[in-house]
Amino acid sequence: MKIVWVGQKDSFTLVELLIVIGILAVLTAAVIIALNPAEYLKQARDAQRVQNLSSLNKALSTLEAIDPSVDLGTASTVYVSVPDSSATCANLGLPSLPDGWSYAYVASSTLYDVDGTGWIPVNFASNGALALSALPIDPTNSTSSDLYYTYTPGGSWVLTAGVESSKYQAIALEISKNVNDRYQLGTDASLVSETVYGGAAEVVAIDTPSVTTSAASDTAYGYTTATVNGTVNPNGNATAYWFEYGTSLSYGSSTDVQSAGSGSEAISASSSLTGLTGGA
Repeated sequence: MKIVWVGQKDSFTLVELLIVIGILAVLTAAVIIALNPAEYLKQARDAQRVQNLSSLNKALSTLEAIDPSVDLGTASTVYVSVPDSSATCANLGLPSLPDGWSYAYVASSTLYDVDGTGWIPVNFASNGALALSALPIDPTNSTSSDLYYTYTPGGSWVLTAGVESSKYQAIALEISKNVNDRYQLGTDASLVSETVYGGAAEVVAIDTPSVTTSAASDTAYGYTTATVNGTVNPNGNATAYWFEYGTSLSYGSSTDVQSAGSGSEAISASSSLTGLTGGA
């Protein structure tokens, strides 16, 4: 009888391991290049900037509708979201303004205040119907990188924000008709048309995210839980959504932020509420 031993290969050779490591390194590099995480992070920050300006614009519109005589601030003045100790913002290295224009400074201690002493000089606290507890500021909020917010009043208003991603810079250029790469939102962009923050005299409509709310479900008298529903259409923009709720127009509560992606079609959005007061 002839016995033949067949050796079993239990491990990789050094050469095989090196080949596998090399392949993984190439694949990892390819994935990083394909995903471009730095650009995605920039887009995420820019999406927050657009959301912040949208919230401010909505709050200003609501306040003006409630009180048409509300003081919006001093005309020919650019209010910035970066605090400074100089009354002329001399320490911030801001661009020069035309004759007759000036910057308005805010102290760091009141930067977020909504009573007219914050970086936007409007008293949002004058009416309890507004759910604005603090003024938002830019995620970076630095003049050296041109990433900060501005507010300019004059019978109406315009808000601007510096953006850093290629995607949102293209959107900003579209709004300003290729004049300025700062994102603009407000009721009258011509207010800053003669400044470095200006662009088109009329804000151009673009496909910003849109939302629709619908009736809550899983509700009944005495229930302490409910599901709020709606739809979100990102319209090609990286979009997040949340629901605000409460027993008055001030709301007071909100759900967790969820991603709606960046597609071009409406998707269903919902969130579960707990801890409600049944029968209230």
